[in-house]
Amino acid sequence: MSLKLDVSSFLLILGLATCFSCSSDLDCKSFRTGEFKLGTTSDVRILRTEDLQKEYSNNPDEDFIDVYSIRWPDECTYVATLRETNRPAGHELTVGDSMLIKIIKTSGAKYEWEGHTKGDIKKGIMIKID
Repeated sequence: MSLKLDVSSFLLILGLATCFSCSSDLDCKSFRTGEFKLGTTSDVRILRTEDLQKEYSNNPDEDFIDVYSIRWPDECTYVATLRETNRPAGHELTVGDSMLIKIIKTSGAKYEWEGHTKGDIKKGIMIKID
């Protein structure tokens, strides 16, 4: 039996191997719970427990509270499902919507994330403040 490996298969295997080797460098456990700041200039704060996340703004002009249930299918990926919000109708997410969030890079007290919802991809930085 001969093993033939075409270029596309080789690239797929190489990509998967690279992806797996990169994920071992991530320190995702330290970001599962705590208090976070969304980005470097945002007034949004996030309080996360193992299975619940509350997002709120310290800016009186952007007064909101969002409550999400959190599920971790693996160490660096979580699903946030919106359970409660006081935002007006027509906002990005409505109650019951979910976002799949992958931690793609960690460094000290911050991590870069990529979120997938409703066909959109969002990216950002989260900074742990406690």
